[in-house]
Amino acid sequence: MPLFDPVNSLVTAIQTHDWQPSDTVASEDLYQQTQIHRPQMDPLSIPASCVGLVANVTQVSVKIYGFVREVRDARADLASVTLELESLKTVLETLREHSANFTSGAFPSSLVNQLSGILTNCGGVLQHIETSLDKHSGGGVKNGVKWSLAGRDDMDKLRSSLEAHKSALQIALEMAAL
Repeated sequence: MPLFDPVNSLVTAIQTHDWQPSDTVASEDLYQQTQIHRPQMDPLSIPASCVGLVANVTQVSVKIYGFVREVRDARADLASVTLELESLKTVLETLREHSANFTSGAFPSSLVNQLSGILTNCGGVLQHIETSLDKHSGGGVKNGVKWSLAGRDDMDKLRSSLEAHKSALQIALEMAAL
C-alpha cells in the first residue's frame, strides 16, 4: 500500500476539482501500516483540532528538551525536529485564525474533510514522535546506543512526514487567502 502524501493529495484534489476524500488514508507509520477512517467532519472541528495539535506540539517539544538532556548524542538530530515543530505550530495557529473561511462555506466540505484528515495524521505523527522518545529515554550508554542505531533514522522519517503535513496545511492556507 502506498504511503499517504498529504501535499500531493491536496494538490491533486485542487487541480482536478475532485475533492472527495477516500474512506481510508494510509499514514506513514514506522511501526505498522494503519488505516485511519475519516468520517464527514464539521468545519468547526478544524479550529478545535488546531488548538489540540498546538497543545500536542508544545508537549512534544518539552519531551524533546528532556530527552536531549538525557541522551546528549540526540541534540543535533532533534534540532531539526524542534524547528519543524515550531514551524508547524505557527501554521496551525494561522490556520485556526483563518478558520472562519472554512466555517463560512467558502470551501467545499470535501476539502474541509481533506484538511481534517491531514490534521488527524499530524496528530498521529506527533504521537509516534512521543513513542519513539519514550522508547529511547532513560539516559545511559545503552539508550544512547539504541538512539544512534535506530532512533535517529526513525526520527528523521517522522520529521519528513511532519514537514509534508505542514506543507499541505500551508497550501490550504494559501487557498484561504485567495
